[in-house]
Amino acid sequence: MLVNTTERPLHIKAVAKNLKKNYAAVYRHVKVLEKSGLVKIYEVGRSRVLYAKNAELIKQLVETAKIIIEK
Repeated sequence: MLVNTTERPLHIKAVAKNLKKNYAAVYRHVKVLEKSGLVKIYEVGRSRVLYAKNAELIKQLVETAKIIIEK
């Protein structure tokens, strides 16, 4: 997960571009992560920026998901 690999906040447009995904689709997923308390979204001008609220928990969830997928 990109958010977990950096200490800096990320523009959601940059995340979508990096993942080669539609901005609207990425934003919907980010909103789910925000509702779960894993990330925070704030506005900078007209841009939306996100950062990890609990990077360690996100790292643990990603590792658990990898284990599940490999089975």
